[in-house]
Amino acid sequence: MRNVLAAAVFGLTMISTAALAGPGHSHAPVTKEAAAEMAAKKRDQLVNAGKLDKSWSGVKISGVEQKAFAKGPEWVITFRNDTIPDQTKRTLYMFYALDGHYLASNFTGK
Repeated sequence: MRNVLAAAVFGLTMISTAALAGPGHSHAPVTKEAAAEMAAKKRDQLVNAGKLDKSWSGVKISGVEQKAFAKGPEWVITFRNDTIPDQTKRTLYMFYALDGHYLASNFTGK
């Protein structure tokens, strides 16, 4: 009886864990092109939310590369906006996990 109960609990645990994963929770790496597309959408969201100046809207991507950081590799997508007076704010860096999850944006690249 104890073995049957243990097997039932184990089975329910496995079913509930699989249910939590659900669709859209893939951990497969995204392509360079997909990372670029996600970053362009995020750039527009930040502009629409007022977190970036409107001059960033439509600025083309100037680079997409994978970089190694202390916590592992990430996609780094850069945008260059030469209309910004402050030279330290002309390059926008967006960071994505390799599976496509947005991590952060800044003007330092770090």
